[in-house]
Amino acid sequence: MKRILLISTLALTVPVLRAQNPICPPGVYIADPTARVAPDGKMYIYGSLDESPDHYCSKKYHVLSSPDLQAWTLHRDAFSPVDAARACGLRGHVRITRKDDTHEQLSGIHNGDQAVWKYLEFKRPARRILLGAKALKGGTVLVRADGPDGPVLGTVRIPEGSRRQVFKARIRRLKGVHALWLEFRSATTQEEDLLELETIRFCR
Repeated sequence: MKRILLISTLALTVPVLRAQNPICPPGVYIADPTARVAPDGKMYIYGSLDESPDHYCSKKYHVLSSPDLQAWTLHRDAFSPVDAARACGLRGHVRITRKDDTHEQLSGIHNGDQAVWKYLEFKRPARRILLGAKALKGGTVLVRADGPDGPVLGTVRIPEGSRRQVFKARIRRLKGVHALWLEFRSATTQEEDLLELETIRFCR
């Protein structure tokens, strides 16, 4: 009887442990993985994101790669919409805010601010960028690759006061794995909010 009581007590007092997958960035979950070694010598892991609880399937897929099984890189499906709020780096006044009960966005964007998303994999060449945004003061968005001072691939113009919509622009051909940097510009030097950014998408 004492043994049963001891076991019951331990079961009630042991804390619940939650662990993040050690090779995925926080917040990224890849189900049903398949691993392959490519000709470049790297290990690539493919899997589903289980986006829908109804049929556990995905419209987009991410890939993990590693040259040594120690350091892992996440390659996002660049042709799927990217939530702007998933930026991994923000410079200036820009910040993540709640749009509604289920969506977030980048806001507080001022002249000279920047945001970065790492890393996007362009398996097919991308030639256009589409920004889902709402203009406030408006301005331009410089699209850069691989660094805050990286080459400018194109410029998206967002007129002042434009309603929430998709703004499009052609960009220089982009293929392979790249960090995406957006730099926000305006002719004004005043501290004014230029726009609210929700989504980023690339297409051919």
